[in-house]
Amino acid sequence: MTGMPDDNKPLKILVGDTRELIRKVPDNTFQCVVTSPPYWGVRDYGHAHQIGAEPLLADYVQSLVEVFREVRRTLRPDGTFWLNIGNTYSSGGRTWRDADDKNKGRGMSYRPQTPPGLKPKDLIGVAWMVAMACQLDGWYLRNDIIWHKPNCQPESVKDRVTVAHEYLFLMTKSEKYYFDHAAIKEPATNGSGTKSRRTVWSINTQPYRKLILRSFQKHWCAPVCKPALKKETWFSIHFSARVPSGKSPWN
Repeated sequence: MTGMPDDNKPLKILVGDTRELIRKVPDNTFQCVVTSPPYWGVRDYGHAHQIGAEPLLADYVQSLVEVFREVRRTLRPDGTFWLNIGNTYSSGGRTWRDADDKNKGRGMSYRPQTPPGLKPKDLIGVAWMVAMACQLDGWYLRNDIIWHKPNCQPESVKDRVTVAHEYLFLMTKSEKYYFDHAAIKEPATNGSGTKSRRTVWSINTQPYRKLILRSFQKHWCAPVCKPALKKETWFSIHFSARVPSGKSPWN
């Protein structure tokens, strides 16, 4: 897709396994890549060999590192890569999870076992495990942005606070890259002028009826793409959604 999408610019949607599709993309194609992959052990999308359903946490991290290695190959030298990912908790030995009326996507036919060295109910820092693994694989890790969700989904747990945030990591393939920080400046707290955008973004989640379980959050697409895109450049957005085979979720 060239530039920001609108009615006059083409939008090309490729539906398939990202692990296969991205290998067909030429080197140095995209100026900006944005993705939110399936989180480990959180959803069952009903596909064989789906990312996020690996029995071992290490295999999940490695799966993403390998996909993002291809992302780095297809990214232009001065491009940026934005990764939205959240943490998870160990399942405590449970092997399945029932759905509920408020969140049909909670139903799972499997639950990964507690990773070695961790305990039941432990918070698993999956987001940072993936980010650090990407850094070791060659990415420049430039920002950890907190996506604060004011309308986060309530949780029934009584022995910890409700999780109301995810991470948005900014990574690059080069030490120097294109980033127009002025494009996303925010109002100064004293009401006079503007200031550089901070690393906590308070943005409500937005439901989409045609997407099942997970949808890309369009309201933080602008603060991501505005500083990252030059005029007439290409960017790629990877969606994590379960849709009928061979169909676009926007039809």
